[in-house]
This record gives sequence, structure tokens and C-alpha cells, in this order.
Amino acid sequence: MTMQAAIEQKKSAIKETGIFLAHMAGSWLGIPAVAAFGTLSEITPGWGRWILTETPFFPVQILLGLVLGFWLSRRFGHRVMLWTWTIPALILAGAILFEPPGFLSGGLPDSSRFFGEKCLPQNRCFDQLIFTMPFYSAAAYSLGALFARLDPRKARATHGA
Repeated sequence: MTMQAAIEQKKSAIKETGIFLAHMAGSWLGIPAVAAFGTLSEITPGWGRWILTETPFFPVQILLGLVLGFWLSRRFGHRVMLWTWTIPALILAGAILFEPPGFLSGGLPDSSRFFGEKCLPQNRCFDQLIFTMPFYSAAAYSLGALFARLDPRKARATHGA
């Protein structure tokens, strides 16, 4: 391998890592932020808060993740979009497995605080907002990207980065 080829390979790896980190930030942090802004500006504050954070399945974030993942995958075709769920999944699994007692949970002793109605912000428990919601939004984003790749119309770009 020539020196020029090695440099180009390193540049490509750095570019792909940057693309992954951008999709990661967008799916993990951007989707909940956009969902909050859009929902709270369009719906009365009581309904906005309820649908964003007081339901354990985060429907707005999941729907937005599916739509954005699908659209951006058709637009850019980055393969790394399929893997944005992995880091939030590892963090959620670590939180469940190593479950520090009382960590942001209001003292709940079991791992059901990450799923279901036991641990919600109105109960002063924020574990679902910190661990579960980012996983759901990133997983929905990756699933939307997968649906776009499986779409037979294939009207997306062919970048493949």
C-alpha cells in the first residue's frame, strides 16, 4: 500500500466516523429535542408534557425517529444510520444490569423503572428520560433507515458511507 493510499484510507475512516457521530447525535439527542420543541409549540402545555414524557413508550419520539430515519436514509444513503441504536442500547443494558440503587429513580429497587409506568418524571423519576427514551428514538431512527433501504423504489442517493 502506498503512502497516498494509506492517507486516503485514514481520511475515509475519519469521515465515516464523523458521519456516524452526526447521525448518533441526531438520533439520540436531536430527535427528543425536535419532538419537544414541535409538540410543546403546537399543543397546550399539559398535553405536550403528557405525550412527550409522561407516557412510558414515547410515541412522538418514536414516530419522529422513524420518519427522519427513513427520509435521511433515502436522501443520503449512509449505512452507518443502521447502527445508531447500538450505543444507547449498551448504555440502557448497562443501567439495567448494574442498576445503581436510587440513581435518579426516586429509590425504586427494580429494573422495571426503565419500562412501564413506575418511573415517570411526574413521580420524580428520570431514568426513562435518560436511558430508555434515547434508545427508543435511536432505534426508531435506525429502523426508519432500514425501511428506506428495503424500499423497492430506491429513490435515494447511492453514497453508501
